[in-house]
Amino acid sequence: MKEETAGELNAVYKEHINSVLSTSGHLKKLIDDLLDFSIIEIGNLKINLSACPVKEAIDACIQRVVGRADTKCISVHNTDNADSSLSVLADP
Repeated sequence: MKEETAGELNAVYKEHINSVLSTSGHLKKLIDDLLDFSIIEIGNLKINLSACPVKEAIDACIQRVVGRADTKCISVHNTDNADSSLSVLADP
């Protein structure tokens, strides 16, 4: 549908399709994370720690919820001016 092979879509339908794709991608990531967590609990997953930029993580979280927030007339944005070089040690 996104590629409009069956015909052109109006802006509202395009927005809905993008929302579905984004949400389904997020859901897949959550399921993958839950499976990884289960594997970690039984001790069969190796964790690869690396520096993860905090600002990028916050921005990614905001992007995941901004579409749904817009539908409820809620504005979501980052007001923190954190140093872009700030990072934490984590498994991406």
